[in-house]
Amino acid sequence: MRGIRISKKGAFITIIALTIFSLTYIGMALGTEPGSAEDPIVTQSYVEMRNQQLRFYIDESIKKIQDSLSLGSGAGQGGGTYEIVNVPAGKNLIAGASTELILRAGQAIVIDSPLGGISNVTVGKDLKKGEAVPQNHLLIVPRNDGRGANARTDSIFMVKGSYSIQ
Repeated sequence: MRGIRISKKGAFITIIALTIFSLTYIGMALGTEPGSAEDPIVTQSYVEMRNQQLRFYIDESIKKIQDSLSLGSGAGQGGGTYEIVNVPAGKNLIAGASTELILRAGQAIVIDSPLGGISNVTVGKDLKKGEAVPQNHLLIVPRNDGRGANARTDSIFMVKGSYSIQ
């Protein structure tokens, strides 16, 4: 059997061609994004990186939701529990949207807005400007438009939600 004879020049060209061909495919493989359509196989480090990104996104979303639920826009902190608020005579307690008020002691009158009064959910009545705030009745302020109560005497309110004393 006769062997195939390749000249040194032919062998050199063949090696160069194979090297270029191999480097081209290696470069294409390295240039793809892990997990993309070009490279559907992913590594554990890629999955862990994506999990960390997802955790960060969820944590940030939860913080935004908590911040939006906490309506504290003044003295009041907003939240799920009632706060005892002392209002000196002559001062106004101005409540934010969805704030709940209960007058526990003292005398106060309603401050309304052009859009309406304050809901007295205990008796199912809308209280208008100048009406007396009844003690131990649950009042709800529907909007953040300046509604609240003016203390005629030193008064004590239970407040759930945002408020300011003016």
